Amino acid sequence: GERLLLGVERVLRGHRLLPLLKMHMAQLSQGGAAAADEELGVLGESTQRLLELMCSQRPGEAVAQDPGGWFGLVCLDIDSNLWDPEYSLDGLAARLGISARTAQRVLAEHGQNFSSCLRERRLSAAAARLKDASECRSIEAIAAESGFRDLSAFYRSFKRRYGANPGAWRRA
Repeated sequence: GERLLLGVERVLRGHRLLPLLKMHMAQLSQGGAAAADEELGVLGESTQRLLELMCSQRPGEAVAQDPGGWFGLVCLDIDSNLWDPEYSLDGLAARLGISARTAQRVLAEHGQNFSSCLRERRLSAAAARLKDASECRSIEAIAAESGFRDLSAFYRSFKRRYGANPGAWRRA
């Protein structure tokens, strides 16, 4: 894994999407038994698509030809940063080499906005961890690891989204 990453870095040095690729490759190498096969499959496919875009002679055209191209990259970056409570639209835009307004427009084209998309993905990640029988961390730890700074906001959002508080969800 590490040798592959070094090789990719040499070939794609200076590419604006390299930081995003590095995050994905790190997640893949750490995945192992800790992540569900489905999660690793999605991450692998996303990483493959990202590499294809990066190696394309005209990545802007490749993304433009793929209706979900920018949306996929935006979602990929969001999924890679769910845990970061300081994650922002500006950071996402900087990593993808686009403006924050362009990122907002990409999400709006799919009926979403940055805040709601981030919250939904964080809630989904927390819900999956809560249902995982091998997961022994506390609800508070799972909320924090899913990027929620405020525990009461996590509980409110979780109950609104799933119709049950996190403890009841875990026991069900």
